[in-house]
Amino acid sequence: MITAEELSSVLDYEPNEAPITTLYLSIDPEAKKQDQHKIKLKEMFRYKTEKSYFKNLTEEAQQSVENDFKQIEDYVNMDFDDEIASAKSMVIFSCSANNLWENRKFAVPMETSMVVNPHPYLRPLVEASSQHRNYAIILVDRNKARILEVDLDGTHELLNIEEADIPDQVREGGDKKGLTGGTSERQIERHINTHVKRHLKNVAEEAMKLQQENNFSWIYLGGRQEIINEFEKVLHSYVTEKVQGQLVVEPNATLDLVLEKAREAEEKSVKKYEEQLIAKLTEEVSRQAKGIAGMLGVLDAQQKGQIETLVVHDELSQKGYYCPECNYLGINEDDQCPLHEVELKRTPDIVDELIYQSMKQGASVEIVSQDMSDFNQVGALLRFPVQK
Repeated sequence: MITAEELSSVLDYEPNEAPITTLYLSIDPEAKKQDQHKIKLKEMFRYKTEKSYFKNLTEEAQQSVENDFKQIEDYVNMDFDDEIASAKSMVIFSCSANNLWENRKFAVPMETSMVVNPHPYLRPLVEASSQHRNYAIILVDRNKARILEVDLDGTHELLNIEEADIPDQVREGGDKKGLTGGTSERQIERHINTHVKRHLKNVAEEAMKLQQENNFSWIYLGGRQEIINEFEKVLHSYVTEKVQGQLVVEPNATLDLVLEKAREAEEKSVKKYEEQLIAKLTEEVSRQAKGIAGMLGVLDAQQKGQIETLVVHDELSQKGYYCPECNYLGINEDDQCPLHEVELKRTPDIVDELIYQSMKQGASVEIVSQDMSDFNQVGALLRFPVQK
C-alpha cells in the first residue's frame, strides 16, 4: 500500500491557478519501437486542450499545462535505459508554473490515462498499491538462503547467504567427506544437523532484522518442504505472524518459477486481507463505533478529519461537487460549502477528490474488489468513535 509519506512532495503541493498534469503510461517495449506511445500522447494532449476545463483556464495556466505536455513528451520519448526497459508502467506529476515534477516507474502494469486537474490524480496508483503490497520471499536450503523483496518497483535481493559445504554423503565403511575416517554414521548425522540448524538460525535472525527495517506486509517461505518445516521452528514470532504461505520448490528452481508461485500466493493474500478488512468495517459500522458507511457519511467524516482508513470498491464512480476555496466535497447540486459563499465546482468523479483529500489528511486508502454493496461501495474506519 502506498502511503501519504511516499507521496509527500505531491500531497504537500498547494494548488493555485495552474493545475497539475498527471500521466499514467503503460510501457510496452514493442509498442515503443513502433512509436505508438508518441501517437497516443499527441492524441491525449490534443483532447485535453479541447476540453472546456482547459479553455476556461487563464492564459498563464494554459501555458503551464502546454509546458507540462512538452516536458512529458520529451521525457517519454527518451530512449529507454535498462531501468525503464524493465518497467511496465510509469506515473508523472507535473506543474511547470510551480516547478513540480515527479516521476516514478513500476514493475506492475497500469493503464494509460491523463488527467489535468487542480489536484494530482492518485486513484490508479492507490489501486495498484492495494493489489501489490511489499512482501518478502525467504528461500532456504541446507546451506544457502536468499531473501527477496517484491514491491511496486520490482524484485530486490536483500540477502544472499552461502555457508561452507555441509557433508551429506556417507562413503562405504561409514567414512564421510570432510570428516576423519571411522566417524560413525550417527555422529555424521549429528554433525550435519548442527550445521544446518546453525545456518537456519542465522537466516532467521537476518529475516527478523529485515522485517524490522522493511515492515513487509506478507512473507512467503520457499524451498523443500522438510527444510521449510525446520526453518519455521526457529523463526521469531515477529516474522511468523507475517507468514502467509509456503512456496515448495527445489533449491535449483529458477527465479521466474519462484516469482510465478509467489504471484499466485499474493492473489490469495490480497483476497484474504480484503475479506478481513471488510469484516472489520462491518463490525465497526454495526456497533456504531469506529466505522461509517455510504458516501454521505464518509464525506462528512472526511470533512471532520476523522478518517483513518478509507475503503473504496474498485468500480465505484460518482459525480459530485467541490469547493475551490477549501475543498469541501458534496454530491448534491444544491450543496453549499459551510465556510465559503462560492459556487461549488463540478467534478466527474467525487471518489478521486475523496481519495486525494483523505491522503492529504494522512489517512490510508484501500481500493478493493470484494463485495461492498452493504456499504454502497464506500466506507471508512475512523480515528475515534462516531458520536451517537
